[in-house]
Amino acid sequence: MDELIVSSQEQVVTYIEEDHYLQLHLGLIGGTQGRYLCRAWIYNIADAREDKEAHRIDYLLRNILQLYKGLYYLNPQDDTFEVIKTVMPNWAQGQAQLGILRLLTDYATRFVHDDDRKRFLAFLDFDNVRRQAGKSQTKSTGSVFRIKQADGSYRWTVYLAMLLCNGGRQGVLLCCRDDIWETARDRKSLLPILATSLGLHELEPVRQPYFRILRELCQAMIRYSDIKFFWKDRKRRFAGVSQAFLDYYGLKDEKSLIGKTDEDIGWHIQGKKYEEAEWAVLEKGEVTHCVVGECLVQGRPHRIAATKFPIYRGRRIIGLLGYFEDLEYADARQARLRQRSFVDDVTGLLNFRGLLQAADEYGEKYRRYGRDYTCVLLEVPAYEALFQEYGDEVGQKLLQAITQQLMAFHTLNETLAHLSGSRFCCIIPKTIDDDFRNKMLSLVDAIHGITNIGDYSCTLYLQYAVAQGSEGQNFDEVMMLLRKRLNEVNEQQYGQAIYIGDRLVFDKEKFDKLDEEVSIINPDTYELVYVNEYMQKSYGLSNTYSCVGEKCYKILAGLDAPCQDCINGQLRRDCFYTTARRNRKTGQNLLMRATLIPWQGKNYRFSMAVNIDPYISHDLAENNVIFREVMANEVIAIGMREANPDVGLQKMLEKIGHSLQAERVLIFEEQGNQVSATYEWHQENLQPAAHTVQHIPINSLRPLYDTFDAKQMAIIEDAPEFIRTHPGFHPYIPGVHRLVSGHLTQSGKSLGFTEVINPSALAFKSAGLLLSTLTLFLAIMLRNRDIFRSLESIGTTDQLTGVGNRRGFAEYRQTLPDGISLAFIFGDLNGLKQINDTQGHEVGDQLIRQAAQIMKNLTGDIAVFRMGGDEFIIVAKDADEAQAQRLVNDLRARYRSSGISMALGYIVCQTPIANIDDVLSQVDKKMYADKERIYGRRHP
Repeated sequence: MDELIVSSQEQVVTYIEEDHYLQLHLGLIGGTQGRYLCRAWIYNIADAREDKEAHRIDYLLRNILQLYKGLYYLNPQDDTFEVIKTVMPNWAQGQAQLGILRLLTDYATRFVHDDDRKRFLAFLDFDNVRRQAGKSQTKSTGSVFRIKQADGSYRWTVYLAMLLCNGGRQGVLLCCRDDIWETARDRKSLLPILATSLGLHELEPVRQPYFRILRELCQAMIRYSDIKFFWKDRKRRFAGVSQAFLDYYGLKDEKSLIGKTDEDIGWHIQGKKYEEAEWAVLEKGEVTHCVVGECLVQGRPHRIAATKFPIYRGRRIIGLLGYFEDLEYADARQARLRQRSFVDDVTGLLNFRGLLQAADEYGEKYRRYGRDYTCVLLEVPAYEALFQEYGDEVGQKLLQAITQQLMAFHTLNETLAHLSGSRFCCIIPKTIDDDFRNKMLSLVDAIHGITNIGDYSCTLYLQYAVAQGSEGQNFDEVMMLLRKRLNEVNEQQYGQAIYIGDRLVFDKEKFDKLDEEVSIINPDTYELVYVNEYMQKSYGLSNTYSCVGEKCYKILAGLDAPCQDCINGQLRRDCFYTTARRNRKTGQNLLMRATLIPWQGKNYRFSMAVNIDPYISHDLAENNVIFREVMANEVIAIGMREANPDVGLQKMLEKIGHSLQAERVLIFEEQGNQVSATYEWHQENLQPAAHTVQHIPINSLRPLYDTFDAKQMAIIEDAPEFIRTHPGFHPYIPGVHRLVSGHLTQSGKSLGFTEVINPSALAFKSAGLLLSTLTLFLAIMLRNRDIFRSLESIGTTDQLTGVGNRRGFAEYRQTLPDGISLAFIFGDLNGLKQINDTQGHEVGDQLIRQAAQIMKNLTGDIAVFRMGGDEFIIVAKDADEAQAQRLVNDLRARYRSSGISMALGYIVCQTPIANIDDVLSQVDKKMYADKERIYGRRHP
């Protein structure tokens, strides 16, 4: 309208209304002072008479659309986003999607420049479009934004949003195209003119301070940040690095890197992975996060995770910026952060979690390197009562005072942990145990020296328990042991006994005549300061010789240095330490008790040891009987559990061999005048020998039989000497040094013998006791085996003919290997019923036996089975068609010469046989065909 009034020229507007092209014409008739008379007329140019004009406009509009890269229709009422035209790879033309805000947000995140993203979403807010378009004569609003292209660069793109109304419903037509300045060739000369015309003269001076501070910030980051970052040009060549980067690689400056690629330097072990990631950044503008690989750092491979992103100048990618993190150092940093959770808030010591971590480290060293460690559990029992009586404030001060005393002793400081209340625990290396006892006693004195907390008096006693890491399978077991020992200490009040307990005084002379070893040793110098007469005599020292001042390890152990298992470090004044050791002179086993005693102003080790050999001998005699009975019961139980006697015998030998730590255990059985090994167990690293000792003449073993005593046992401790003194005897199995043999008999009849070869020296005597108990049972097992085999044979053998029966045939099939050729020959005895009826069943049975015997007399690998009545089947292994036919022909000839009529049929097949019934059915048909031939008619 404004244009019409100013120009007085007719105005034409073309628009679309309900799928029709409409044209509005406006003409000015006249007017004055804001009042005008106009003429308006509308054409529907889609009508037939206006068809030519409609086609012309349609042609023009279609070409105008070519100016736009994207056209989209946004319907707020339906929340739909319709794609009319697009260059986006993930959007299909003509596609309508739900969720306008979600789609625009995703688009902005992926393609709109970071600095324009917020403005882009605000521009396309529907309320904003409606508000801004309402102010425009064209019902539209527009703006420009930087949009990422396929190559990763950014281009200024014009977005035009036009408000459309259709039947009372409003929508937005969104159009986008490249900005004119993207294609203008003379933009460098025109842009300053444009800026001046728009009054933007002061833009550069305003931004100068920003750029200056940005440069200063970058310089500070490069010099002082601990981030290892770098930047490269478009060809992946280093352009600069941070100081942390140089420090990490041990480089003085960046000169050796500038202008080089990673491949030029050669420090990436998996270089292809990083190269592909960098090209993705430079060519596509992608950001690659935490790409993990290995890099050589000062000669050693390190696992690093690198992140890289593009550097833009304007809208074009000119390089990349990246940083990386050493995963090993990252783990260490995380460990330092976790360390904060290992500290007790009250005392500043480790808490129980921290103690567990320290225990894991010590436990790992013990498992891998055998480095033992010592755990100490400490407690001041009076603390709880004082805490309850005087309150929290006094209790906290008391706890701090106890903690200070504990921390004053450096042997406890590093791994000391506060568990709860007044209970503490520490873990220390065993190598510092030599002076540990003295420091612990000093600590006990220090805790007892705390007599006042503020205005409150107190009397404190420290109780503690000690355990070695090797005393438990894991730290939990060590802690359980410590708690048990600490409870015992608390019950006995050892800590108090040092100060207030009753003391017994003994004169040294009382020990002089005692029939036990008594000694006093300086634990710091290992010097003997007292040895009683009995101990001096037991070590072969004369009464006139004084060993005072001599080193205990030299006199008592014959060593030039302290014993590796010296117990000095484990002794304390409030209890005895008990252990066993051996007198190197007499060989006696001693039970020793030792403690620390105050003497002459110092702590000394006091030890008493008693000879326990008489008790051991008595126990061994009883234990041998018990061992024999228990082991024999176990072996017998193993044999009885097995239904198959062969399996039971084999498992019994295995149990005997393991129990006696023998190399072999064998059973030899007699067959006439010979013996053969029928069962054997041997250690895994040995080869079986039973097959080499078969059919041995009994006479050659007569010396062994003659050695069997009244208990039917032969115990030969020196086998070579036995062979030398018994000419002609040979053990047949090489390498026999010790031998225990048991004579197997049943009702006075000799069945054979057992042999246990080379049992361990420790188990040798027990071997005789055990085998004497088991020999009778082994003989019974052999008899049961024979009965089992006889019964098994009866169950699978036809009693009339001696060939196999149906059950035997079924079991025989289970033993056939795969991949062999079998011939099944089926035979049916003709005329048996007539013979039974006319001549009697005895004659019929004789005929059956004679027919079976002819089958058994065939040569080759065959098995014969009577399937019932007058039917037989022969199974021939490795027989082809020709061999099967020869067997049938041979059978027919034999039966004809014997006057026996037998119908025969055969079939050849390969194992495995899927369905035996099908095989028997086929061979049965062939047998009946032969029977028809014999009778000259079809058999019913």
